[in-house]
Amino acid sequence: MALIFEVSEYQERLRKVKESMLRKGIQVLIVSDPANMNYLTGYDGWSFYVHQGLVIALDYDEPIWWGRGMDANGAKLTTWLKHDNIRPYADDYVQNVFKHPMSFVANILREMGWENRHIGVEKDNYWFTGQCLDVLREELPKAKIHDATSLVNWIRTIKSPAEIKYMREAAKVCEHVMKTAIDSIEVGRLESEAAANVYHAMIKGTDEFTGDHPAIFPIMPSNERTSAAHLGWKPDRKYAPGDIILLELCGVRFRYHCPLSRTV
Repeated sequence: MALIFEVSEYQERLRKVKESMLRKGIQVLIVSDPANMNYLTGYDGWSFYVHQGLVIALDYDEPIWWGRGMDANGAKLTTWLKHDNIRPYADDYVQNVFKHPMSFVANILREMGWENRHIGVEKDNYWFTGQCLDVLREELPKAKIHDATSLVNWIRTIKSPAEIKYMREAAKVCEHVMKTAIDSIEVGRLESEAAANVYHAMIKGTDEFTGDHPAIFPIMPSNERTSAAHLGWKPDRKYAPGDIILLELCGVRFRYHCPLSRTV
């Protein structure tokens, strides 16, 4: 298991989250945002297309990871958690209208004796659906459900020295990526070829720091397409004299992004 941060860093993050929970009267927190899962445990699987999350209790030392069975090994390989705190559900929970993963989570809460507590959930979150909330309320009728949207996100806004180090390294990668993009824009060259060069630079990085894949594709529209905020390249188009190109790119180190925007 190779962690991106020391275990003490994750434990300090968890401590701050529990302090915030205590202030808000939340005894158990269900985290469903993949970025928050990564922040608190290091989990780095591309598995957010199915229900997954963490359960954090004020009186329990580690988060409990829960997710699809095939992703449990990913949790074992990328997190600091004891294997007993990695709780996978079977595949018959996936896309089953009669069996929802939140029922599995409710079973964990009952097993731990937390079913009647004040429970926080990230209501305004892409990965916590209305069905999640309905099932949780049905399964745990005596629990008090609270909105804990952005509770972890606000903790994340203040970066540690270790995080700032990765962001500075990502900035170096970003400089390299932007130079590559500018150098790749030539009359007669396919926009898709320039985009390919950008991706190569993003992932390869510099001689000093390797890169990583970005959270969003390179934004590099040309001419009238620059009037739109989030468009990529046009695959079959070649650059022509007088083109205007908007570049919004980034460098990435261990999921930490440094973005930069320029016009060419």
